[in-house]
Amino acid sequence: VEVVHPDQKRQVGATRRRCRRDRRPQISHVQLPGGRRSETTSHITIVRAKSDTWEHPGVRPRRRTTGPSMPRSGHLPDRRQRMAIILDRDGATCVWCGRAFDDRHVQPTTEHLVPRIKGGPSWVENEVAACRRCNGERGHRTLGEFLDECRGLGRDPDLVRIITCLDNLNAAISQRGGQRRARPYIASQLRRLRNA
Repeated sequence: VEVVHPDQKRQVGATRRRCRRDRRPQISHVQLPGGRRSETTSHITIVRAKSDTWEHPGVRPRRRTTGPSMPRSGHLPDRRQRMAIILDRDGATCVWCGRAFDDRHVQPTTEHLVPRIKGGPSWVENEVAACRRCNGERGHRTLGEFLDECRGLGRDPDLVRIITCLDNLNAAISQRGGQRRARPYIASQLRRLRNA
């Protein structure tokens, strides 16, 4: 491994820009002849052989997320595709007030049953269709709290759909793993909703 410091490459009298300490330097890769690769950060340039496995401490290289060579099989659906899946699965009504969706007045939005701030993933199993009004009113409140509020306002929330989606989310988390913060939230909300 050959390390070339920026001081060796700069011209006399040239000023060098310093990185702020709170920013992590970005790595740029350059393919060199002979299977070697050059990695340049704002601090140093590293030229290494193809078989070297050394990584920069504390710096992650940028991951390519799109491109012609990336496999499309693991591609996640975008927001519109997820909304179409949700509407096909649950029907075209708001989960909280029961109003039917249309193109003009009652527009569907994706409502996360377990909010992102409480560890909920952006999976189709965690999302239901809600009107813009109900989605905005709920915010980050728990399912049980907002269910009680909707009933107090005379709305007709679909409790069966909410419990079914939470059960499906729980099964998806068991299958895929992870989501450590969401598990206790789901368990407590399922207990509360089943007793409601």
